[in-house]
Amino acid sequence: MKYFYSVFLLFLTTYSLSGQTGGNYTYQFLSLPNSARLSALGGSLITVCDDDVTLAYINPASLNPKTHGNISVSHQFHFADIQHTYAAYGHSFSKWKVNTHVGLHHFNYGDFKYGNEIGISEGNFSAGETALVIGASKSIKDKLMLGVNVKSIFSSFETYNSFGLATDIGAIYFIDSAYSCLLYTSRCV
Repeated sequence: MKYFYSVFLLFLTTYSLSGQTGGNYTYQFLSLPNSARLSALGGSLITVCDDDVTLAYINPASLNPKTHGNISVSHQFHFADIQHTYAAYGHSFSKWKVNTHVGLHHFNYGDFKYGNEIGISEGNFSAGETALVIGASKSIKDKLMLGVNVKSIFSSFETYNSFGLATDIGAIYFIDSAYSCLLYTSRCV
């Protein structure tokens, strides 16, 4: 019986209790597709390397000289007045053979009403999250593109604010003539 109480006491001291579930993940808006093309193709198109500057949000290695000067703006309306916006611009520096982009990813959850414990409205508040994305890619060796994104994340929910940093590192390896087609011509078949 003494053994039973010892095990029971050990069980009580090591068992974890949780009063609420949820809140396991932060900044989930970063995983949402940022353009209609990405949404239509399942949300993660990491293998394509063309003139679409929005692809660099997921895989920064997809930045290439064809994204130079391209601007993309996407706005999505969700249910309950939730809105999702992404804007990006691509620029290539031919002197250093570096391709860059800058993007702004904003998620607006709309307006909410304060309420006390008996349901009386006491005002309104808003909630939203924003990420500023800066990325670059460079061709390494013969057929390898490497890229990196840095994302500064700002979140505001009522009186709760947070700041975070995230990075994405990507690579694309070309196994055929698509690499030379991508870098040296404006049109390939």
